[in-house]
Amino acid sequence: NGLLHLFSMFLKLYRAQIKATVVLQRHYRSYFLMKNQRCDLSGQIDEQQKRLKRYKRCKRYRKDFLILKYTAIVVQSHYLAYEARKLYRAQIKAAVVLQRQYRSYFLMKNQKGDLRRQIDEQQKRLKRYKERLNKCVTMIKKLLIEKSKEERLVGRDKSMQDRLRLRLFTTVQHGAFFTEQWTDGY
Repeated sequence: NGLLHLFSMFLKLYRAQIKATVVLQRHYRSYFLMKNQRCDLSGQIDEQQKRLKRYKRCKRYRKDFLILKYTAIVVQSHYLAYEARKLYRAQIKAAVVLQRQYRSYFLMKNQKGDLRRQIDEQQKRLKRYKERLNKCVTMIKKLLIEKSKEERLVGRDKSMQDRLRLRLFTTVQHGAFFTEQWTDGY
C-alpha cells in the first residue's frame, strides 16, 4: 500500500510537471512570437538554448520517473512474492497439522480395533477358564462327596466292627416291625 501510494504521488507530480511545462511552453511561445518579431537572430539562439535545456531537464525528469517506476515495480513484485511464500508456508503448516491429526486418529482407530479384539479374545479365554474351573469345582465336589461317603461307610463299618466286639442291642426290621436283638461281641 505504501509503495502504491508513493508511486501514485510520483505519477501525480509528473503529470503536474507536464501540465506546468505545457503552460510554460504556451506562454513562452506567445512570448517568443512577440520577441521573434522584434528581436534579432541572437535572441532566437538564446531562446533555442533555453528550450534545449528545458527539454533535457524534462528528459532527465522522465528518466528519473522511469527509474522510480521500475524500482516500485521491483519492490512490489518482491513484496507480492514474499506474501505468496508466507501464504504457502501457512498452508503447508496447516496441511502438516491436518495430516498429523488424521494419522493419529487413524492410528488410534486401528489401535482401538486391535484392543477391542484383544479384549474380546481375553473375555472368551476368561469364559473358557471359568467354564473349566466350574467343571473342575463340580468334579471336585463329586469326588469329595464320594470320598466323604466312602469315609462314612468305612467309619460306619469300623464302628460296627468295634461295636460288635462289645455287646450291644441292634435294631432289626422284621416286616413292618422293628425289634431289638442282642448281639454278643467276640
